[in-house]
Amino acid sequence: LASRRLSDTYGAAMAAWNFLQKRSAEETPVAVFNPDLEGDGWQSTHTVVFILHPNIPFLIDSLRIAVNQREIGTHSIQHSILQVERDKAGKLKKLLATHKSASDSEYEALIVLEIDRHSNPEDLKDLEQTLQTVLHEVRIAVADFPVVTDKVSEIIKELESTTAGISSDQNEEARAFLDWLMRDHFTFLGYDEYDFVSDKSGMAVRRVENSELGILRVNNERPDRVRLNELPQRTRHEMTRADDIFIFAKSAQRSRVHRPAYPDYIAVKKFNNKGEVVGERRFLGLYTSRAYNERPDEIPLLKRKFQNVMKRSGFLRADYAGKELEQILTLYPRDELFQIAEDELLDVAKSILYIQERRRIELFLREDVYGQFVTCLAFFPRDIYNTELRLKVEQVLLDKLEAEDIEFVTHFSESVLARVQFTIRVPQVENRKLPIAEIREKVIEMAQSWRDGLSSALSETFGEEGGNELYRRWAAGFPASYVEMFSPRRAAIDLEHISAASTNNDLNMSFYRALEEDDSTVHFKLFYPDQPLPLSDVMPIFDNLGFRVLGEHPFEVTDRNSKAVWIHDFTLHANGGNAVDIHRIRPIFEELFYRVWYGEAENDAFNRMLITSYMGWREIALLRTYARYMRQIRFSNSQTFIS
Repeated sequence: LASRRLSDTYGAAMAAWNFLQKRSAEETPVAVFNPDLEGDGWQSTHTVVFILHPNIPFLIDSLRIAVNQREIGTHSIQHSILQVERDKAGKLKKLLATHKSASDSEYEALIVLEIDRHSNPEDLKDLEQTLQTVLHEVRIAVADFPVVTDKVSEIIKELESTTAGISSDQNEEARAFLDWLMRDHFTFLGYDEYDFVSDKSGMAVRRVENSELGILRVNNERPDRVRLNELPQRTRHEMTRADDIFIFAKSAQRSRVHRPAYPDYIAVKKFNNKGEVVGERRFLGLYTSRAYNERPDEIPLLKRKFQNVMKRSGFLRADYAGKELEQILTLYPRDELFQIAEDELLDVAKSILYIQERRRIELFLREDVYGQFVTCLAFFPRDIYNTELRLKVEQVLLDKLEAEDIEFVTHFSESVLARVQFTIRVPQVENRKLPIAEIREKVIEMAQSWRDGLSSALSETFGEEGGNELYRRWAAGFPASYVEMFSPRRAAIDLEHISAASTNNDLNMSFYRALEEDDSTVHFKLFYPDQPLPLSDVMPIFDNLGFRVLGEHPFEVTDRNSKAVWIHDFTLHANGGNAVDIHRIRPIFEELFYRVWYGEAENDAFNRMLITSYMGWREIALLRTYARYMRQIRFSNSQTFIS
């Protein structure tokens, strides 16, 4: 407020007062506008949103979601709960002190948002319509909430009077779980019901007409009828198996109410008198913070899974491994604990135990029952995990899984590892093969620091002892420009030349071609101890060898004793665009350059015979001698002409 003009603050207050003067029961006033002095008597640098709505839960959360999903910045949110009395036309009669007893009063929320300025009238209108749609969904979700919870109570009563399809222990556990959900552990947003029906084309899943409640009344993209044989085999199996009453999954549509996540589906199977599955009752919603904070061994359904995994692990709960495994299960993502099968949970939890406190990267992938989501639990050393790495990993997952969307939750604990849960929306396909090894290899490659990659590459190239010695001596001495340009594997190759140049105090060379370059382009690296090479001495040699220099990058690499080796990386293009057989020309090119540099061979145009005829330095020297002899016997052409 201190930064605003008093006249603008007064104008905003008067505009808000005028806005709440009238609201009928059938409307929700929403105004999105850019106040200006001429039209409104006050101004703001931002676009302003006024909303007047009956005071119900989830308003602010849902409005934030709507604005954020459009990538619009929010500068302020003012939210006032007002107790008002209105006449039959909706006109304001009284503004009462909050909680004052009045039979004709009701509570209204006056919400004022300041967001990034938008001047286009169409953008303002579109945002207003979006906010109206979101508020409509919030109203329906809140209005139908007690009706949905009544459905839960009905199922509990049904289970009390029947055990068809499941054991008595399962029946008791199911009732306890449903009761647990209603005790502020699940925010119910929607409900619908399905029957299994049979016709000439086979079994189908059909939505019960008018069964939708909550946001599924207005935002349900699922078809009314799906043939079972059109679903993935795993989905059909889970839907029709009679030994389990629940199915846990994610909705394919993001929630626009309360939290911008993919809501959870809890399907409760319906059984006939024979114990056969004949349908489902599906509850849509979000687990509350209480559910996430409660220990899994105190939650019905999860308690049995928790105890079975601990027992099957073979560890005693009082031992170190048992305590660590118990902690892993306790901190395991709640929605994943409900969805993952017991066998898979045992394997994943034990694998996590084995990587605890080790600086390594690991990923675990799981496809959901309906084949619409893949969950990836990724573990990274805390010191290398950052937003840049997460975005790179997200892109790998999106590409390798051909995914449509991805969201993440990061968890830090006292461990040296950070855990990231990626929820990936994927197209539904039959028998999906998760490329776990390929994804893991790519992520590890990206996540490794350049020096970590160099250590691995040196050990792979020179063995553990030799690689470690080179690493200790040279790893800290590479300049940032080199690290940015070359991979750790290329650096490992270069270190062999760097070490030789330093040890022998002599010129060393590397003649190579990058993968993306054409047949007429090559690279030539010169490694020279202590000081850079004068380019004026080097360039004429390349010219006489038949190459044009396209570029040069110098790097100074120092060892732990500050002894330097200079690298000159030249990009060379063969004159005339001739193809260069890199394997054939490398040894004779390097030897000829070395001889010329140290004055053992001449630097003239005869050296072009290397690239045109693949002649070595001795053959070229012999040809040069013949030319001189011909000159001595008064042959008319000069040596320069012959060359």
